[in-house]
Amino acid sequence: MKTALLLVAFQDIFFKNKGSHYTKDVQKSAKATEKLLEHFREHKLPVIHVKQMGKLDNLSAEKLLTYELLEPRTDDQTLITGEVNAFADQKLEELLKGVEATHLLVAGLAVEKFLVATLQAAKSLNYSCTVVQDACAVSKLKLGGEKIKSAMAHKVVMAVLNSYGVEITTAKDYIKAEEKQKKKLKKEMARQEAAFEAAKAALEAAEANLKLLESGLENKSAQVQKTPKTKKGGKKSNDIAGTKPAPGKPAKRKANTKASAPDAPSSQPNTDATLE
Repeated sequence: MKTALLLVAFQDIFFKNKGSHYTKDVQKSAKATEKLLEHFREHKLPVIHVKQMGKLDNLSAEKLLTYELLEPRTDDQTLITGEVNAFADQKLEELLKGVEATHLLVAGLAVEKFLVATLQAAKSLNYSCTVVQDACAVSKLKLGGEKIKSAMAHKVVMAVLNSYGVEITTAKDYIKAEEKQKKKLKKEMARQEAAFEAAKAALEAAEANLKLLESGLENKSAQVQKTPKTKKGGKKSNDIAGTKPAPGKPAKRKANTKASAPDAPSSQPNTDATLE
């Protein structure tokens, strides 16, 4: 979700002590908005300034001057409109699509007029919206000739916006939450990087073990091939030992080295002899 900072009607004329839009809260809202601007510019996030030009027959360059603390920079976007609803002429929606923003962080003056109409339109276009209440100011309001205190009017308008589904925050809380989220993401990235390095080391170790195993199997196979074959009974094969006699030459028989025993004397008496 990409956020764009939408600054509405921060024009110099509303900071002068005249006219219905001036209240003592405009200075406070400008200081809070200045902090938001610093945060967005530091993180290179989109900023859009919306200037309300009012009626054409009463238009002057002075009315379009931005308050000095919040002057646009070259990389900011600026929209000038004569409509109370900044989305009325579709230019704002085109700017938001150009920066791929889906969430609006809104601050501005004459909240009961410009912001209420603009935020209603934003919600109908499915934008997620957050209003920074201390970066906003309401105009001088009356009901039946009775002045309504600005603090009370401010609370009522914030409550109305909240009922539309708009989130309400302060500049301090928003920046703090963003920094916390940034640290959380940084920590998560570090954890994932450590897990990746551990997995990489485990894979390298497994590959090294596999190479050792393959090397051992190759050595064992080589030893088996070099071992001479043997016949049954443990005698070496003549083919392997090289003792097979050459063809055509019979093998010599070993001489019997034992002396043959003398013939035994006959035990039968000589019958031809005569007795004297």
